[in-house]
Amino acid sequence: MQVAQEEAQHFNLIRDHLRKLGIDYGDLPAHQGLWEHAQDTAHDILARLTIIPRGMEAKGLDVTPGMIEKIRHLGDVDGVEILERILEDEQQHVLFGSEWFYQQCEQQQLAPEVTFKALILKYFKNHKPKGPFNIEMRLNAGFTANELAWLEDQ
Repeated sequence: MQVAQEEAQHFNLIRDHLRKLGIDYGDLPAHQGLWEHAQDTAHDILARLTIIPRGMEAKGLDVTPGMIEKIRHLGDVDGVEILERILEDEQQHVLFGSEWFYQQCEQQQLAPEVTFKALILKYFKNHKPKGPFNIEMRLNAGFTANELAWLEDQ
């Protein structure tokens, strides 16, 4: 429930900020990757935990610091504060997903790293997410060094 509440807050923060800039959420093109992955993994809790928090949300850990610097360079102080808040929350969201992932692997008697790799390859259509990866934030969010080494080995 905490993650859902925070995601709603993120949406409101971004939408309010966009409106101050004269545009609205949905005015700009965006991909539907999160929705597509949610539909693809609706039948399998381990797949959902791998792909949504440990895939899509973890990618936010990788790209948001660079976005913050670009927004800072533009002088958008409010935008920087919003993205810093979101980044902090997202690291916790990925950690929650990692904890539930490991708990489910234990309950189903599956090896977590093998399961993670297999599900990433299955749902990312036989390829791994592309780096660069925010190693420090991903480690703090429950990734193992082996998982990160595998992801980085393109």
